[in-house]
Amino acid sequence: MCKKQGGTLPYALLILLQSVLYGFGNPLSKIGFESITVLWCLGIRFSGAAVLMMLLFGRRTVRTLRAAPLKAWLPCSLAMAAAYASCNLALQFTTATNVGFLMSLPVLFTPALARLVLKRPYPKRVIPIQLAVIVGLYLLCCGGESGGFAFGIGEVLGLVCALALAAALVFSERSLPGIDPISMAATQATVTGVLCLTAALIFDDVTVLPQVTVTGWLVVAYLALLCTCLSYVLQNTALTRLSSYTVSLLQCTQPILTAACSYLLLGEKLSAVGLAGAALIVACVVLENWQSGRKQTA
Repeated sequence: MCKKQGGTLPYALLILLQSVLYGFGNPLSKIGFESITVLWCLGIRFSGAAVLMMLLFGRRTVRTLRAAPLKAWLPCSLAMAAAYASCNLALQFTTATNVGFLMSLPVLFTPALARLVLKRPYPKRVIPIQLAVIVGLYLLCCGGESGGFAFGIGEVLGLVCALALAAALVFSERSLPGIDPISMAATQATVTGVLCLTAALIFDDVTVLPQVTVTGWLVVAYLALLCTCLSYVLQNTALTRLSSYTVSLLQCTQPILTAACSYLLLGEKLSAVGLAGAALIVACVVLENWQSGRKQTA
């Protein structure tokens, strides 16, 4: 599971920190959508993050991209844009807990995509753990107040998000040896910002912006600064030492944190079934990292 020799625990902790940020981000987004539309939220979030990162790291990013081919940064950037657009649209049609569940399904898709893109053999030993993670995520999702998993447009968009996230992880892993994590993060934010802001200008109404509440703007600021700028850097830095599968597995902790934050902020509750699913996910993450540690030592 590990890409390089040496300690990988600090890089795993970066993904866990990212999961904490996203855990708050999903329920906060639903709160923000009470006064700002999805398209304008996405457009302002990502364009603002792009402006900030280019102000801080613009010269470095431009210098790096000049030396890199288009295929090194465009596919992963487009995949990230598709992932976050579909994720935020899904939040309009289903619960934050369900979206958190579906956002963690890249653990199912990354090995297959890595086989296609990176020509990496499909590790058969991960299949039982993948299946256990899916069971745990399903139990977590079904542990809400409704007591069941309704599959509608929100869930379809959530699956699109999961597939796009898996593609972004694999393409980023392929590209990061030639592009540093900060430059990659700035590029991903810029491409997503341009696409989302263009979509907002074409398909949304600019008159909604004066009606956005202070809470709505604070949510957008949190999403831009922490769930975009910082989270992109955390993920890309982790991918320099961890495989895309490892990162996707560690991101399975995100629905647990989303469920906890959704309970605090939105009143979405988990039953004993949901808690059992959360425990199963944690057990799978610990087991896979333990197995990888034994393999690396051997």
